[in-house]
Amino acid sequence: MNKAFGLITGVILLLFLASCSSIIESEYRTVASHEEETPADESSDDYISVTSYSALKNAIIGMVRNSESKAVIRLENYDGDGETDIYNATYEVLNETALGAYVVKYFRCGAVSRFIGYDEVELSIAYKRTAEEISKIITATTADMAGQAIGTALENHETELALMISSQYVQESIVGETVDAYYVQNPLKLLLPPAYTTTLYPNTGSQQILEIRLTYPQSAEESASMLAELGARAEELAGAQNEDDVLQKVLGISRALADGTAYLDAEEANSTDEKPISAAAYGALVEGSASSEGFAMGLKAALDLMDIESYVVAGRLENVWHYWNIVAIDGAYYHIDLTMCKTEGFTEGFLKSDADMFARYWWDTGVYPTCEGGLVYGGG
Repeated sequence: MNKAFGLITGVILLLFLASCSSIIESEYRTVASHEEETPADESSDDYISVTSYSALKNAIIGMVRNSESKAVIRLENYDGDGETDIYNATYEVLNETALGAYVVKYFRCGAVSRFIGYDEVELSIAYKRTAEEISKIITATTADMAGQAIGTALENHETELALMISSQYVQESIVGETVDAYYVQNPLKLLLPPAYTTTLYPNTGSQQILEIRLTYPQSAEESASMLAELGARAEELAGAQNEDDVLQKVLGISRALADGTAYLDAEEANSTDEKPISAAAYGALVEGSASSEGFAMGLKAALDLMDIESYVVAGRLENVWHYWNIVAIDGAYYHIDLTMCKTEGFTEGFLKSDADMFARYWWDTGVYPTCEGGLVYGGG
């Protein structure tokens, strides 16, 4: 009887201990912010493991960089409040990092589920840029790199460009500076300069994405067709100069432009808000009418084909905005103002030194080569 009673008591005790063990284990596993059970065997097999706040933030940035829309993040041996840190990390990525500010629309975090030894959270990302757009972001941490990227976009008639920049070395103003410089330096590649808008993501910070939108006066197809016409006319003009002497080549082209192109004064040339085609090389070489800028651009276009160094100068003639050229001839630089050659004769506008120009002209002498050559136009 005593043996039987002892056996029964032992069985009851074992059942009670097993029940207590199950309750403790179950309670340990079901601690979750949504207050629902999360059994250990329901944790994710595919996850990103992090052990610190910096690793958590880097993991989120990695998802954004790879255009991932959803992932489970596992916080293992994590020192901190996972739920608070998830919120803070996503906020920082969205508002304080260049990539996040530019491409992410919003983050959505699931509830933090706690398991034995780790926590898990499912993170979803909605994007405002496509994966292709993200892949086209160009790293341009210096002004030279940014200028080269913008120049390539202009040459290819691209309408959108995103640059990852260092705000210490690249400022927003580089866009306008590059557009203006590229236009006057490449008359055979860019028909007219585009209008542009810029946006920085985020507004402040050491690293930003500079978004550039370019709007061209002509469509890509129309521009390509007009540039082909321009190139053919410039080649025809350059090819007609048979002299070996650089001075005679420059003189021949200058005469051909002055004789064959009608001059439009500043008021006629700027009758619209947009830069007119008369201000481009196309106006001088193809349409046969040009402003002072068009004359200067046309001369540079033809000289470029002959590998003769030249510059388009932006300055003033008697307090009126005006354009002309500086040309390298036999190792020295000279001013050539085709507008002056056209209206007042070659003795007034051809082969001029800085000293000859100072009385009537103004320009930034620090930007352009000094003109001190000894040649003087003598007619003929």
